Amino acid sequence: MTLKAVEEAIQEARRRGELDNLPGHGKPLDHTEYFSHPEEHRIAARLLKNSGFVPPEVELMRERGELARCVRRRPTRASASSFSAGSIRSRSSSRS
Repeated sequence: MTLKAVEEAIQEARRRGELDNLPGHGKPLDHTEYFSHPEEHRIAARLLKNSGFVPPEVELMRERGELARCVRRRPTRASASSFSAGSIRSRSSSRS
C-alpha cells in the first residue's frame, strides 16, 4: 500500500467517523517510558526496529504463539478417529 493510499484510507475513515471517540483522542501522547531510557539506547533501538531486526526472544514468543494456534486448530484423536470411522462407514454403505 502506498503512502497516498494510506492517507486516502485515513481520510475516508475520518469522513465516516470511524476515528471519532478513540481512546486518548485529543490527549497528548505519554512519552515517559521512551524518555526514561538513555538517548544512545533509544537511537540503537530505533535503528534496529527500522532495519527490521527482531530480538531472538520476541521471535521465539511469536513462534510459540503460532504453534499454539496450530495446536488449537488441529483435530483431537477422538474426533479424527470418529470422522474417519464415520466416513468409512458412509462410503461402504453407499457402495452396497
